[in-house]
Amino acid sequence: MENKIKAKRVGDVNIFEICGELTGAFAVRGQEAIQKSIQTNKKKSLLFNVQDLIAIDDLGVNAILQNAGMVRKSALLAGHCPVVSAIQRKDTSKRLPVLKNEAEVTNFFRLELAAPSLEEQFYPERRQFIRLTTVLPLHFWYQTEDNAQRMEFFAVVTNLSEGGLFAQFIESVSEEAAKKMLNPYDLKLLYFRIGLLGEEPLSLRGKIIHNNNSEGGIGVEFYDIDDENKIRMRDWIARHLMEREGGHDKT
Repeated sequence: MENKIKAKRVGDVNIFEICGELTGAFAVRGQEAIQKSIQTNKKKSLLFNVQDLIAIDDLGVNAILQNAGMVRKSALLAGHCPVVSAIQRKDTSKRLPVLKNEAEVTNFFRLELAAPSLEEQFYPERRQFIRLTTVLPLHFWYQTEDNAQRMEFFAVVTNLSEGGLFAQFIESVSEEAAKKMLNPYDLKLLYFRIGLLGEEPLSLRGKIIHNNNSEGGIGVEFYDIDDENKIRMRDWIARHLMEREGGHDKT
């Protein structure tokens, strides 16, 4: 596997996906590159995605821990990555909790992942819907034409309305697959499962209406929502808007 570090941002979170081996000279260069990116973007939160990291030495551990010390909040997205124990042994201050999946990421960085600046990019032609900036785990998929395979993706909903959603990707694997497979002009019908805090997930169908490569996100228009789900979504959005206006934001 090639040694590389991919950088992206979702909301106020710097995300660094580290692949291969974070050792020796590459670890030193990686530390400097990550530090420069943090200083340039001026974000206060940091997520290291080390699920594809297969080896790490002391220089690599220091690269992660020293950069984590530069920000207010940080974490590892690790799944069952075997190198995590090497990082945890040196993380004596316990500043880097280990998150297993996108759902745990959205819960840990709930406030930081919210990106108000994306609201104006969220299909403006549908301004008749009340829109809510939020952070919710999203699982979606479609069946291939011969029904032989189900193509699955994971993302984070950062903007939700009765008419659709805007979502961004935490992991480059899902992001790159979506760019390749989800062309808005194909009008593929997709199935979406949105995790709602404290409630049963919302299951809907929809179509991609834009694939925003610069933001690493997708715009979705819901299709043929049944009355029960429409009422659930409307009530959920209204309730959270009222909580937010009252200063009790639980989204």
